[in-house]
Amino acid sequence: MENELYDARSIWAVIRLQAIFRGKKYREKVAMMDRENACALKIQTCFRQFRQKVKILHCREIVAMRVITKFIHDYKARKLSEKQYQNLVSFDHILFYYPSASRNLKSGDLPSPKKSLRNTTEFPRPKSSKTSAKREIIAKGYAVDLKSAVKDARKQANKSKPQKRNIIIELPPPWHDENPAKISTTQKDEMLYEQKSNFAWAKSELLPRFLYICDQYLEMCDDLIARNDKYMKRIVQYPSIITIPRSSKPTFMKSAHEIVPFPEKGLYFVASLTSAAFIELENFTHDHLCHLTDIQTNAPLLDVAIQPFSGQVFGIDSRWKLHIFELGISIFERQLEVPIKIPDSRKFIFFDKIGMLWINLLSQGGNLICCDPITLTPTIQFTRETLFSVEYQLVKLLTITPLSYNNNATGFACTFVDSSDVFIFSNDFSNHRVLKHPNMKGMVRVSRFDTRIFVWSTDKIIYVYE
Repeated sequence: MENELYDARSIWAVIRLQAIFRGKKYREKVAMMDRENACALKIQTCFRQFRQKVKILHCREIVAMRVITKFIHDYKARKLSEKQYQNLVSFDHILFYYPSASRNLKSGDLPSPKKSLRNTTEFPRPKSSKTSAKREIIAKGYAVDLKSAVKDARKQANKSKPQKRNIIIELPPPWHDENPAKISTTQKDEMLYEQKSNFAWAKSELLPRFLYICDQYLEMCDDLIARNDKYMKRIVQYPSIITIPRSSKPTFMKSAHEIVPFPEKGLYFVASLTSAAFIELENFTHDHLCHLTDIQTNAPLLDVAIQPFSGQVFGIDSRWKLHIFELGISIFERQLEVPIKIPDSRKFIFFDKIGMLWINLLSQGGNLICCDPITLTPTIQFTRETLFSVEYQLVKLLTITPLSYNNNATGFACTFVDSSDVFIFSNDFSNHRVLKHPNMKGMVRVSRFDTRIFVWSTDKIIYVYE
């Protein structure tokens, strides 16, 4: 009996100790979680304040740059005006002999009025009686229509009248405001001679230089006009796109994600997220649908790509499994390690010119992987941390296109979200070059053919780089 009582007390003590221990562990865990949540809230608050301060600092830098730019512009304009003023000041010793305003002409200085055309062309005046005037005009051989006679006379006078150079403004005497009565004849002659010599020097030295500079600008204008006319009259090739239905059988594809031609075999493959087909080229205007099949998967596909040498369809489903399809059936699959499961991009897989498969998982928190298209084993892998340490903008990577020349990899062409620029990176992403397109709208697309890179978007403008 005592043993049973002892066992019961021991069991009760053990249960009590376990309850106390569990309660202590639970309270410690709850306290730790509360402490972590409080720390996380403080960190988030500090990070938000830091981002706000960074934005304010960026705005201040922009305002400061605008003020500095305006100050530099005003300074350059002031320096240019001072330079022009100094150039004009160098001619003050010449302009000193010329008046700042034209003198008022007195009544005695007015030129005598020349005879006008009406005064030089005299017509016989008819007498008081109309009949006698008419008889006299007819007898002398003049036309009855006086208006036509006046017009003919004016034309004849303009033809016979010589075109002489008229001097509109004459130079004033060089003694300016001085009393000419107090100046001797010798001094007047010297002043007139000096004025004529200065005028001849300006005419021989300054005027040809001015005309030479103007002639250069006029030649540039004529050259620009000629180039514009040549560009407007250039020969433009006829477009080779024929907008007619090429296939008699519909493919029932709403949107084709990949189209790969095989010119040697006369085929081209078309693939979407739900189906795939290959079509045979019969002639220039008609095609033949050889095969159309639906892609069978347990999860919807996110992206597809066609192998340019075998015609196999590669796809990634929503469970982040990489598939190889033959006639719509998955023959091989491989699970991808993706930290972020929700897709944040449109294009994940693509092939290069050599035929290697590239998988871009940077937008999902993964890596950039190059795989063997037969075994799906990684051959080259760029980690997310390495790429972001080289170029911070790779966080917003949208598409990446491998570049090659003579079957040798030369780099990558990358496009980013909210940017129309194209970045050309080297093989190790250590060097890059930016192709800017400030006027391009919509999502930028990049493709390469041989040694050329084609860049286009929805605004129907194509840029070609070689």
